[in-house]
Amino acid sequence: MKLKFKVTHIFYSGLGGHANVFFSLLKADKLSLYDSNVILYGIEDPLKEYIINFEKYNITYTFVRKKKGMDIFFWLKIFQNIRKIRPNRIFLHGSYNIIPSFVYSVFNKTKIIVRETQANHLKTKLEWILLYLSVFLSDYLVFLSKAYHTELINNSPNIFINRKIRIIPNGIDLTFYKPNKMINIDKRFMRIGMISRVVPIKDHITLLKAFSKLVTKNSNLILRIAGDGTELENLKELSQKLKIQKNVEFLGTITQSEIPEFLNSLDIYVHATFGETMSTSIMQAQACGLPIVGTNVKGVKNIIKHNENGLLYELEDALDLETQLITLLTSKEKMEKFSLASIQYAKEKLSNENMFKEYVKILS
Repeated sequence: MKLKFKVTHIFYSGLGGHANVFFSLLKADKLSLYDSNVILYGIEDPLKEYIINFEKYNITYTFVRKKKGMDIFFWLKIFQNIRKIRPNRIFLHGSYNIIPSFVYSVFNKTKIIVRETQANHLKTKLEWILLYLSVFLSDYLVFLSKAYHTELINNSPNIFINRKIRIIPNGIDLTFYKPNKMINIDKRFMRIGMISRVVPIKDHITLLKAFSKLVTKNSNLILRIAGDGTELENLKELSQKLKIQKNVEFLGTITQSEIPEFLNSLDIYVHATFGETMSTSIMQAQACGLPIVGTNVKGVKNIIKHNENGLLYELEDALDLETQLITLLTSKEKMEKFSLASIQYAKEKLSNENMFKEYVKILS
């Protein structure tokens, strides 16, 4: 029997798409080709659902807490945990831990795969430095789209035209994320929603402003915002200032297992953001058959084509977002058209099994 590779996945402990990708890969590994384990890191405790799923799938995990700001001992702790595990492969969900991973690999001949996900125009100086290092220190560097890779080539052609680089789009479990309109909800209301971390790089403010205009025309609208983060209290205050608090539901963090029910409770999905690489939330919404309105920015417009499989509005333009939402709310035909387009896109391009097959090629 062929020896399994021990693969250590390293990703952030809080809400985000990295864990979703890990569990999607895990579910797609039906033949148990890999002995997977996880190192979580971050300033916040691991989500309880991650722990429950690790136990469900018998995944060994450790957690390395990072202090806010500069933490000079953080990478040392990551290195020490990798050394304890002694993996054959290190799978970094983001380039943040490339340095301790490389140090370990030098002495143990361990292959390093870096899956880079942060939108280029939102990267900090440190994130740029670590990405450049990943080009030289990793064995494979994975980008989620050709457009993302092209941006980097235009910026630094001598570095990013590289045989190490692979394009592997994210995938999700389409048996889990799927349409289900049997959810028990009050049909008198139309529900618009968004799920993401509630942080400055998401544009919930424009969403709230656009929604406040819609409510003056139709009081039977509900806006459901799922997720937590540094901007949550500010958004609650804004909803009160706009006098729409009765029509807005702030759900806080919801578990991965609750996401399909949340999405299937909606009539329209909005993704308001300053930029993405490949939005897991949009993918999940597509798989659940929702018509989608997204910001016309990198990482969204390469997935949503205006008037083909959804609608786009210009960044921070509340009037434009309101207009696009009215287009859907007043046309059952377009709602159905974009709903079917979302389902078709998911079937053709978002399967976790296709993603897994591509990663097998570089993990083996």
